[in-house]
Amino acid sequence: MSDPIVDAGPRGVLDAWDGAHADPRLLPAYIEDVIVPLLDGWKDFIMGDEPAESAVGDIKDTVPVLMGRAHFRDLVLASALDPEHVDRGFVDEQIMRPMGEAAGRLMTGLLSACFSSPLTDSMDRRLRRAADTLAVLADRHRGEPCEAATLTGAAYMAWWACDGKEALDLGLRALDLDDGIRLAGVVIDAVGRGTYPHMPFHEDATRGDAPDEAMPLGVDPADPMTMSEPASPMGPIL
Repeated sequence: MSDPIVDAGPRGVLDAWDGAHADPRLLPAYIEDVIVPLLDGWKDFIMGDEPAESAVGDIKDTVPVLMGRAHFRDLVLASALDPEHVDRGFVDEQIMRPMGEAAGRLMTGLLSACFSSPLTDSMDRRLRRAADTLAVLADRHRGEPCEAATLTGAAYMAWWACDGKEALDLGLRALDLDDGIRLAGVVIDAVGRGTYPHMPFHEDATRGDAPDEAMPLGVDPADPMTMSEPASPMGPIL
């Protein structure tokens, strides 16, 4: 199994990004080439009744790497979902200086903007499949070093699917194993605030007690200071 982002490297993804945004007609191909493999990367492993030892080894190596690049994954997802909020300077900042304060601030604003854009039914199905896949993967690797990273990925995908209960449960399990995984903390905080991606086609069926109108990540309607310039309560999503 391979990770398309790790395999391509920052420059390869930058080249794909440049091509897609230079000609908007290429954006569907960019999503198919970069986003879909990212979400479907574990499909072959899960579908096999008796996966080969090499496949298990690949999973152990790949999951921590992918989750360690949470900021990079979110950049690719967000730029595909809402390219109007991304320019080349932003992409360079995220890739070349991902731990910098500017990168964290820019990413927070981008994610907040993207969450106001509805996703398609097709992407919704992929997100749900990815969440289910990661949950199975976490069960298979219970007690192993990559479990916390896998649980975090599952929590993140469950949150994208607006399943707050599942996202909270998986996020708490991840933090219980490794309290240094900040993405799990961000997911838990977002669920606690009733903050979800805006997905109106299934909003009432999946959000439970969430507010009727979801707010962008980092925006608290009770705090006027957050309404004009969103800021992630957990800091940069790294």
